[in-house]
Formats: sequence, C-alpha cells, structure tokens
Amino acid sequence: MTASGGSLADLSYDDYVRSSAAPEIVVAIDSITSFTYLARTSYSGEWSRECARRFAFRVRQLLREAVQLSGFHVTTQLLVAHTNDAVQFTYEDEEYGFSFSFYRTGEIILRCNGMSSRLFHEWYRRFMPSAASLVFGTINLAEQELLELGDYDSKEQYALAKKRPPILEVERAAYTFVAQVDVSKDGRAARTLSEGARLVLDGGGSWKQEVTAGVAQSDTASLYASEVYERHEFDLAEGVLATFRVRSQEGHSRRRLTFTFDYIGEPYVPLEGERVPFSASNFVTLNRTEAAYLEFFRNRSICGFVGGLLRDSGEIEKLRNSPTVSDFVGQPR
Repeated sequence: MTASGGSLADLSYDDYVRSSAAPEIVVAIDSITSFTYLARTSYSGEWSRECARRFAFRVRQLLREAVQLSGFHVTTQLLVAHTNDAVQFTYEDEEYGFSFSFYRTGEIILRCNGMSSRLFHEWYRRFMPSAASLVFGTINLAEQELLELGDYDSKEQYALAKKRPPILEVERAAYTFVAQVDVSKDGRAARTLSEGARLVLDGGGSWKQEVTAGVAQSDTASLYASEVYERHEFDLAEGVLATFRVRSQEGHSRRRLTFTFDYIGEPYVPLEGERVPFSASNFVTLNRTEAAYLEFFRNRSICGFVGGLLRDSGEIEKLRNSPTVSDFVGQPR
C-alpha cells in the first residue's frame, strides 16, 4: 500500500512527489541514471545451442506477457541474443526500453538506463510488479531444461525425476538505483552523522567528517577523507541490507553528486551471534518491489539521505524557488 492508500500501479508521478516528505528533493532528481534488479540463483553450468534456443523462446513468452500486462504492448521490439555467457533480451522501445538477461553463472539481471524520473516512475509502476513472477518463471524454465538434460534409463526414471522437488532457488536479490544532482561548486554539502559530528564536502571535492563538539577542529581532517562516502544499514527484522553511496565530481561551474542506493536481500553475517538466512519468499515479492521504490528509494534515500546532505548547504532553498519544484512545494499531501 502506498502513502495515499492505493497500490503502486495506481500512483501517478505527481502524487508520488506530493505525498513524499520532501517534494523539493524528490522532484530535483529529474532523471534516473540507471536502475538494476538482480536475482542470483543457484544455477550454474553450460548449455548447448539447442538448449539456449529453446530456453530463450520460453523466456521470451514470459517477457512478452509482462510487456503486454504493463500496457507497453509493442512486443515486436522484444529482441533476443545468445552468447556463450548468457541469453539476453532487449526491449528496444524508445520510451520504456530495458534489458533482461539470464547468465550461465545463475544471475538474472533486469536493467534500464537514462530515463527522466517521470518516465522511470511510469516504467517502474507498470513493469516492476511483474519482476517476481519473471524471476520465478525463469527459474522454473531453467529447472525444466535441467530435467531435459538428464540421463534416464527408462520412462519411469524420467517420470520420477519430474516429481522431485525443485533444486533451483534464489540465493540473493538486490535493487540498485543511481541518480545525480548538480549543486553549486562553492556550496558545502553537509550531512549530520550523529550528535557533534557531520559530513562535509570540502572545496577540494573530498568528503570529510567534522566533529563539532568535544574535538578541536584541527583534529578533524584525519577522521574521514574520500571522494566517496558510503553508509550501510541492516534491518534484521526485514532481512534487508541498505547501502547509501555518494561520489563527488567537479565540473566547470557545478559539482555533480552521483548517488547509488542498494536495497539488498542476502544472508546476514554478524560479527558475533547467529547468522540469518536469506528468504526469497519474503524478498522476491510484489510488496518488496513497492517497498524498494517508495520506502527505500523515495523516503529513505531521496528525502532522507539526499535531503539531509543538502540541507545545510543552502541548495534546498534554491531548489524550492526553482519553477520546476514550486508546483509541488506547499501542495497538500
């Protein structure tokens, strides 16, 4: 369920922005550099040319159904290619293009690149509800191929093999969102890390941790200095690892901040105590697809991480006053 009480499939881009905690930050992310959905399965092995052709035909039918269900409809743009390493599909639609690949190492990767945020929202809300069924459908087809490759002495052995429990499963899955924001070159992007400390992007393009209480300023430069700042958070109850990364790049008159946000389901290995297994039935679901986009990407990553980073720099006020943002700021949520 979304903040407005409906499903993601019914959420317009304008409502997606207005219902957020910081519309001026959400709308400032005017494009998505790339998005990747990865599912690592337990499959590993070679395939013959005939096996690859048969498998590709069957997976294309799954993708064709997903394209039709999403309302994209132009299934003639769904192309397939075979390599030694993967069976790859490309949807060459000018608006809603994406790629879908199954590698012989067991990875399933769905990717789209270079969309406006408004167009990406349309693509995600229409197509991503099919992600879980695509993953499990592809695994089931790979399972069938393994069954066909078996060496059976009789029809009875083959019949018994068909009744065995599935052997392929999802071992890890992840959503990765990449976006960029340009800020003033002379601005000081900052984020409060904890009481008495904050992260600052200095004039040289490095992230430095400043301690504002209890430590002399002359001692702060050695605490943290890097072109990339990264933070990890693990939610034990949900079984989700969240990572937040930002890289600074200097331009002629502006500074570009590239943000990479990962929402990962994988086994949890603490420094001490019991390990927690990954649950595909809990992570590879429609509910998780909605949570990755709305709760993680929009709320925690954009409103929280990006908003917090820019709040002390004065960039937020500039964003609030821009014509693009002013239509959303102050509107009812």
